[in-house]
Amino acid sequence: MKKFFTPSANNNLVIWLVSLTCFPISKLLVIFKISPNFITVLSFILMIMSCSFLLQGNLFLFSLAFICSVFLDFCDGQVARIIKKSNNTKFRFDHFSDVIKISIIYLTFGILFDELNSWIFFFISYLLFFFNTYLYSSVVNAEKAKSNLLKNKKIKFTFFKYFKLNIFMMIYKIIIPIVTTFNSHSLFLILLILIDIKIAYIVFLYFNFIFILRILKNSNKLLNIKK
Repeated sequence: MKKFFTPSANNNLVIWLVSLTCFPISKLLVIFKISPNFITVLSFILMIMSCSFLLQGNLFLFSLAFICSVFLDFCDGQVARIIKKSNNTKFRFDHFSDVIKISIIYLTFGILFDELNSWIFFFISYLLFFFNTYLYSSVVNAEKAKSNLLKNKKIKFTFFKYFKLNIFMMIYKIIIPIVTTFNSHSLFLILLILIDIKIAYIVFLYFNFIFILRILKNSNKLLNIKK
C-alpha cells in the first residue's frame, strides 16, 4: 500500500495519516474508473465552491466543500499511482491546479476582509507563496537534470523509527517536518477561522514563516547545484 502514497509522506506523520484516510476513497474511485485528472478538476471546483460559501457567510458548507477538496487533492495522486498512470509531459496539471486553487484562497480572504491593510497583507503573502513555489520547482527540475534519483525514490516512512527515541527527541523529530513544510495538509489550518475569522491572519503569517524558510533553503540549494 505504501507505494501508492506520496513521497511527502516519508517523514511527515500528518501527510501519512491523511494519505491513509484517503486510500479507501482512492480505491473506490479506481473501481468506478474515475480518472486522476477528473478528480483534480472536481477538487478545483469544490475549492471554488468553498470560497464562494465563505464569502456568503455559510461556514458549514464552506467547511464541507473545503475538506472534500483537500482530500481529493490527495486522492488524485494516489489514483494515478494505483492505475500506474504517469505524466509523460512537462505540464503537471495537478500542480497547476493547486497553484490556482491557493491563489483563489488568497483572493477570497482579500475580498472577505476588504481593507487596504488586508489586501497588502494577503498580496505580500501570496508573493511569498508564489516565489516559494517557483524556487521549489526550479530545485526539482535541477535535481532531475542532475540525476534520476527522484524517479526511483522509495517510500520508507522514516518517522516510525522515531518512536524508539526518548519522548522529547521523538516529538522533536516528528513535529519539525510537519511545522516546517507547506503541503495540502497545511490548508486544514484555514479551518481555524471557524473559531474566529481573524485567526486567518495568524494562519497566513505562519504560512509566510514556512515560505521564508523554504525560500532560503531552496535558494541555497540552487546556488550549490553545479551546472
